[in-house]
Amino acid sequence: MFTNGIQLESDEESEQAEKFRSLIVPDIEKQSSFVRGKDKEGLAIMTIKARTEIVSEDEAFINTQLYVMERALATTEALSMGKKEQIMVVLDFGDFTSSLAPSSNAIKAAVPILQHCSSCRLNRFLIIYLPYCIIPPSAFLKPF
Repeated sequence: MFTNGIQLESDEESEQAEKFRSLIVPDIEKQSSFVRGKDKEGLAIMTIKARTEIVSEDEAFINTQLYVMERALATTEALSMGKKEQIMVVLDFGDFTSSLAPSSNAIKAAVPILQHCSSCRLNRFLIIYLPYCIIPPSAFLKPF
């Protein structure tokens, strides 16, 4: 069975792919996450912008973050001809509104998954337009 050019072996895999697609596509419309460009080392740059709508499902938020990260990793791998497997992430808080932020449960669930799946793959993490409520804790943690 073929789904969007991918050969799936069973109806169960096809149903699973459709489930993920139904979660990811609407969530990408609520938060602009994209892979664009590369840094001087040839690593793909993944940019995450503020959400425009509230997260409807925690699972959708987690799957979307994993999907975009995997696309960034695939881009780096393609650009480096398989020699590199790291990315640079830019977190843009420019239009941040705390009322649109994902739930703490979604973030608590996403962080261990991202750490487990990509522990050595994050080369650099850059935060721009940091909200005022996060500046004091970040100033305390920065030396560490």
